[in-house]
Amino acid sequence: MATKTGLTTAISSAITVVITRAKLLLGLDELIDEIYPTQVTDTQTSETYTTKTGANINYSITIIKSGNIAHIKGTVTNNTSSLLGAQNVFSWKSNEFKPKSSVNDVVFTASNNPASTIRLFLNNNNLTLLSNMQPITTYNFEFQTYITQD
Repeated sequence: MATKTGLTTAISSAITVVITRAKLLLGLDELIDEIYPTQVTDTQTSETYTTKTGANINYSITIIKSGNIAHIKGTVTNNTSSLLGAQNVFSWKSNEFKPKSSVNDVVFTASNNPASTIRLFLNNNNLTLLSNMQPITTYNFEFQTYITQD
């Protein structure tokens, strides 16, 4: 995955006084990866792209990013026998997947069945639980689309 700056640097590095096929392909590899992205996953234990901030909340997310458009899906789980209230679930560690500031505040729902849903909020700082979460329950959310940092 790459940012606009990373792609520009990779292509610029490939173009030198002597352009070879190998240099050009090396410079275009990041562009090809951006057009045909590989999904990334993160959890409260791996914390590769995020940092867990919530108490007693576990999460697992999958992100697919192409250009500056990202799609996130995942689960949030209350592992305790107590009702959990509103709190942050994670903060962003990686700028590559972080939503663009003030462009992309997204409120959406997650459910474990049609009768039980929670509200989540995603912005350039955190994924936040906005409502109460039932004890010993996992909630799923489907792909939500947002714009990333350039």
